Amino acid sequence: MAFIVFDAREAHGSEKTLTVDKYGRIYMSIGLARDLGSEGLPFKAHIAYDPDTDSIGIARPGTVSGVEKVEPVVFDGMRRYASLRTFLRKHSIMLEPDSKPMKWVFVQKRNNWYEFRPLAKEHGV
Repeated sequence: MAFIVFDAREAHGSEKTLTVDKYGRIYMSIGLARDLGSEGLPFKAHIAYDPDTDSIGIARPGTVSGVEKVEPVVFDGMRRYASLRTFLRKHSIMLEPDSKPMKWVFVQKRNNWYEFRPLAKEHGV
């Protein structure tokens, strides 16, 4: 009987999520990184917040309008995170020191923005 080789990429799946931790970092899931074409590479992205829907938006530079003079953030290639304490504090998303990480789930792609909402709000928790 032949061995069936396991592809480690299967372990991560294709789910598109963001995770915010208590240190002010936003992590991008491997599924989102793949969708954005940035798997394993440092990645620049515009990040935004919509207070009306409590959504975080992520967009690739050059794909959205109105951001030409805005510096994008850089996500680390290997760990897929960006340190965004200022952004999180500005929009009252910063977690308390003893908090667990907060997951944000993909809702839709709107005008080339990937839109994410907190998991608890998406599932009525």
